[in-house]
Amino acid sequence: SLHDALPISINDAFAHCDVYLQSFEAFRDMVIENEQVDAAELYEGAEKGEIVLEDFAAKLSTYEGQAVSINSIPDVKECGIIEVNAQRMKEMIAPSPASCLEKIEVLLPQLAVIKQKKLLDEVSHANSKLNHKPEAVSEFVAILDFINECNEKKDQFEADFNELQEH
Repeated sequence: SLHDALPISINDAFAHCDVYLQSFEAFRDMVIENEQVDAAELYEGAEKGEIVLEDFAAKLSTYEGQAVSINSIPDVKECGIIEVNAQRMKEMIAPSPASCLEKIEVLLPQLAVIKQKKLLDEVSHANSKLNHKPEAVSEFVAILDFINECNEKKDQFEADFNELQEH
């Protein structure tokens, strides 16, 4: 009878809503985690070499994936006899990955400029030392030692240059 079926339908609908609600836990955790992203910490980590370009690429991929996941949430979902509208929730959580992406997109060019300046300063320093004409044997020996140092650092210079190109 309708009298018996109605409470069952309502209970089933709320059970479906509970299951649907649990699917949003990952988004809640995502927002909480994203709120912890600090541009200053990222900047410091990058300067210290603790965060490298691959880490930033992974973060960009993560935040872009989060945005796609948010957009893939249906605006309306039927849970039995109840219709759940998730549009407002999507609007509330969408800025979370967008904010993280923005922080990184602002930070990367700043880091590239710093690395570029550092590399340019090192190359300029090397050029000025190598352009100095030795006037004594000790100066000639010092230049040879410096050339050896530069040769030892060559791989690092190339790695730094390649990383700048990737920026």
